Amino acid sequence: MKETVKFAVLADFHQAMFADTAEEKLDQFIEAVNSDKEIEFVVDLGDFAFPLPANNIPIENSKPLIDKFNSAFNVPLYHVLGNHECDYFTKKESLEFHGFNTEETYYSFDAEPFHFVVLDANFMKLPEGYVAYENRNYYKWSYENPPVIPYLPDYELEWLREDLAKAKYPTILFSHQHLADKVFGTGIRNYDELKKIMDESPKGVVMSINGHEHLDFAHKLDGRWFYSLISGTNMMIGSKHPLKGRYTEDYMRSLPCIHMTLPYAKTQYGIFTADKNGVFVKGTEGGFEGPDLYEVGYPDPEYFVPYVKERYFEF
Repeated sequence: MKETVKFAVLADFHQAMFADTAEEKLDQFIEAVNSDKEIEFVVDLGDFAFPLPANNIPIENSKPLIDKFNSAFNVPLYHVLGNHECDYFTKKESLEFHGFNTEETYYSFDAEPFHFVVLDANFMKLPEGYVAYENRNYYKWSYENPPVIPYLPDYELEWLREDLAKAKYPTILFSHQHLADKVFGTGIRNYDELKKIMDESPKGVVMSINGHEHLDFAHKLDGRWFYSLISGTNMMIGSKHPLKGRYTEDYMRSLPCIHMTLPYAKTQYGIFTADKNGVFVKGTEGGFEGPDLYEVGYPDPEYFVPYVKERYFEF
C-alpha cells in the first residue's frame, strides 16, 4: 500500500466576481498543479462561478471557463457542490451545467492510503422536512433564528454511515460549508449527528476540509481536524467596508459587487500531502491587490489572510 497521497484543492474561485481577470487567475492554479507530477487528484470546494445578479453577468458566460477548468488536468478532478452552484439551477441541473461528472452531490473515492468523502450540506431543515437549495431559495432563510441552514439531511447521513462502514482506509471529508464550526456560526447545524457516525467508523475519520468562509481557520474537535481553506481569489468584506474609490466608475458599473471584496494579488490554493501520521499543507506567498485589512478598517486579521499558511495537522 502507498504511504502518502498528494492532492490540490481550490475553494471559492468566484469567477464572475473578477470576470476580466478570471482566466489569468485560473491559469495560475492550473500551472501549479500540472507542474507537480506528484499530485494525484484535484478538488474544487465549490462556488467556482458565483454569477451574482448585481454584476449583470449571465450564468452562461461562465461556461467556457468552467469547461476549461474541467479539462485542464491530467489527474482526476472532484467537485464539491457550493451554495452558489444552486443559485440558478436545481441540483441536478447544476451538476450537468458545471460538468461534475457524477450523478449525486455526495460520493466517495479512494486514493491510498486514504478514503475520501465529498458531502453536500446545501439543505434547509423546514417544518415540511429537508429542502434542497435551488434557484436561490435558501437566501430568504439565511437569517432565521434558530438557523435552518445548512444541514446534512438524515438520508445523506445514513449513506455516509454505510459508506464509512465499508471504507478500507481512514477517511478525509470534503465539504463546502464547515462541518463543525463552533466559532463563526456558518457551519452545519447537526454536527452531533455527524459526530456519532464518525465515531462509529471502523477506520476512523481524521480530518475535514471545507471552503465557503474565505477564512484561514483550523481547530481540533473531538479528536479530528477541521480546516477552512481560504478563497482562491478574494476575501469578502461586505457592504460595511466598501472599497469606494478603489476602482474606476466604469469598472464599478460593469462589476458592481467588486467593491465588497479584497482581491488577492495571486491565486490561492492548498497543496496537501497526507500519510498515516498527519497532513502537511504547503504555504503560499500572497498579498492583496490593493488596500489591506487595516486600510479599510476591517477587524480580526487573525483569520483573514491573503495566503495559505503552512501547517501540519498531526493525527
